[in-house]
Amino acid sequence: MKATPPNRSYYPALDGLRGIAILLVICSHNFNFFPHFSRGWVGVDLFFVLSGFLITDILLRTKQSDNFLRNFYVRRALRIFPLYYGALILFFLVAPAIGSIQDQYKYYSDHSAMSFFHLQNWLYILNEKPVDHMLFGHFWSLSVEEQYYFAWPLVILLVRSKKAVARVAIVLLTACIILRFASWIYLGPGYTNFQFQFMTRMDGLCIGSLLAIWRQMDELLSWKKFSRFCFACLGMHAIVWIAILTIPRLEFPHFSIFGYTSISAVFGLAVGGALHYRNKLTRILELRSLKFMGKISYGLYIFHWPVLVFFKLYLLDEFVSSGISNFSSILIISVLALLTALIISLLSYRFVESKFLSMKDKLTSDEWLSKTRRKIHTLLRPS
Repeated sequence: MKATPPNRSYYPALDGLRGIAILLVICSHNFNFFPHFSRGWVGVDLFFVLSGFLITDILLRTKQSDNFLRNFYVRRALRIFPLYYGALILFFLVAPAIGSIQDQYKYYSDHSAMSFFHLQNWLYILNEKPVDHMLFGHFWSLSVEEQYYFAWPLVILLVRSKKAVARVAIVLLTACIILRFASWIYLGPGYTNFQFQFMTRMDGLCIGSLLAIWRQMDELLSWKKFSRFCFACLGMHAIVWIAILTIPRLEFPHFSIFGYTSISAVFGLAVGGALHYRNKLTRILELRSLKFMGKISYGLYIFHWPVLVFFKLYLLDEFVSSGISNFSSILIISVLALLTALIISLLSYRFVESKFLSMKDKLTSDEWLSKTRRKIHTLLRPS
């Protein structure tokens, strides 16, 4: 196996991992009626690890540059906001005319501020959902990432040394486990309590961030240090699990408390291995098809779930009443929904996302900023 160059800022294999992440999520949502496909929800944790690594890697590389925070937030806004807010605005414009989703429209209208300020994870915790299949039910994970994107650059800016930033990430990871334990003690074993909270689902973001920090601190020792840390996380969970098995009738949700850390550790090893080694696995990750799925993964994540919900609302009963079995009807609808979401995502990337992404360099240039300031000054100048 051949080690990859340490100074790369683009990692093609990570596009492939992102493609795998979105495929896992689609399996979990569109095809969860197949055995084990429902476990594809772990794709969200893979997204978290990738985001933690890539964002921290970018932040550490650009920390010393002028307008560090401004440039970061502008670039993130151009990547995230157009599709996210476009989907919300379209919903609020169209939903009043669709009778079958009036309960959802009222729910999101009553709590619109939480949607527009990226607090949908807390929305579902604090306010009971009217139905299980909410059109934006999957946006909780985007809110978790956005909260991270807002806070983490400030940490990196204020904390001077990389070693200290690494300690902050470890403290946050430990806090996730402690808070999940506290959630179980005080709120019970409910799915929502563990699944959606920002401070209890940061495991992947923290582990990905640690990988980026250690790679920039010491390229030669980073992989050994990081892999040992990940195996320590897995070992901790294994010890707790074995201990529970030896105590009869002990009801302790070890997976809810330690499981997200373990999953993130496994994906952290996958990301770190893809970065550190050049082998057959990384060449598979760099396949054009996987990289392409990674490229459109954001749009596909945004669109795949609302399309599936609408298809089930309007087609399932029609298919079943026409004599098609329930299983076959669900399978056909799931495939049609996926194909539709793929088409929408392709169009979105071609005509929306790529247009905004092409503006990154322009809107973060000092020349553009100076021109904008002069224009604002001219407009505000008394006549």
